[in-house]
Amino acid sequence: MSSSIRGDDLTGLPTREALEALDDAFASRPDREIWSVMIADVDHFKLINDVYGHLHGDRILRQVADILARNVRKTDQVIRFGGDEFVVVMPSTGHMQAANQAQRILEDLEAETFPREVRVSLSLGVADSRSGERSLTPVTERADAALYQAKEGGRGRVSFYRELSDSTRSAEISFDHFVDRQQELRSLRSALDDVLVEGGRMALISGEPGIGKSRLVAELKHYCSFRGCGFLETKLDELGKAQDYSSLLLPVREHLGSLPREELAGIADEAGPFHSKTAGVMEELDLPVEKRASVDTEGGIRHRIFSDISALLRAIASERPLVFLIDDLQWISGHDLEMLGYLCRTSKASRIFYVATMRTPTDGYPEVDRQIR
Repeated sequence: MSSSIRGDDLTGLPTREALEALDDAFASRPDREIWSVMIADVDHFKLINDVYGHLHGDRILRQVADILARNVRKTDQVIRFGGDEFVVVMPSTGHMQAANQAQRILEDLEAETFPREVRVSLSLGVADSRSGERSLTPVTERADAALYQAKEGGRGRVSFYRELSDSTRSAEISFDHFVDRQQELRSLRSALDDVLVEGGRMALISGEPGIGKSRLVAELKHYCSFRGCGFLETKLDELGKAQDYSSLLLPVREHLGSLPREELAGIADEAGPFHSKTAGVMEELDLPVEKRASVDTEGGIRHRIFSDISALLRAIASERPLVFLIDDLQWISGHDLEMLGYLCRTSKASRIFYVATMRTPTDGYPEVDRQIR
């Protein structure tokens, strides 16, 4: 880096002014020598600042800058391009070598511990030079397009620039028009914030396939990690499940089964004792069973199972807020829908946020509409 180029105050890295000197070196390189450019962007960085504050965000940027700097060669140049975006220029570096360096960066990032255990991910866009090019600008533009592809593909990954045909490019522009649901995302985040303060509620995301419901849920899931919420998820299908309630109970069982034994015992003691039928469908958890069954009719047992599961979820949420996603609600069975309605009604004082996706509005499913409202 030239002594006349001032380093970035926050990270100490060269600023974008360094690209001018690199551009001159690129222009004078042998024609067959390939250079690669990588653009790295911190995923959801604005969200980190909003939730944890700008000082916390600054610390994360410094750590990311250090990860990038220690995973490149002495001949490479890491530049803070602006905000949460970094550019890495790699002379004499082809496609495969750039791939290896990008992978090392992601592996190092995965092993890094960030303050307050924030989960940080990077999206990386990589492009290499072409014969006859004498400016880094088109290479950087292709790397930026690859970065966009990485973010569209789910973030936290590497994407290499690929040419798009006119038909593919037109299709992507059209698709983006339909999945731009930022207002809905803001509403979901706001609803989750309200749950953390005021108590449980339910949100329904409806619409035809291809308008961005899955992407919206993925963004919400990422926000949950920032807010310290547990995330339970079940996906329904048209064929249903062989056993009643299994669609709703499986994610609960998996979540409880992942907890340390001491924590699970504390939740079970708080919520129990349980009816023997409840303990039977959750048998691997070894729940405490009441000595004498208080109900024996089919309707009474079903209501007791609902009550036991609701108590379990409330006990979980008393330790950590909980988001429960039910995907493709239109395929829910009658018994599972009855349980879901009960859980929603009995969780209003708890930090539980039920979120359901549905392919069509609930007008065509009056029983679903009746149970969840």
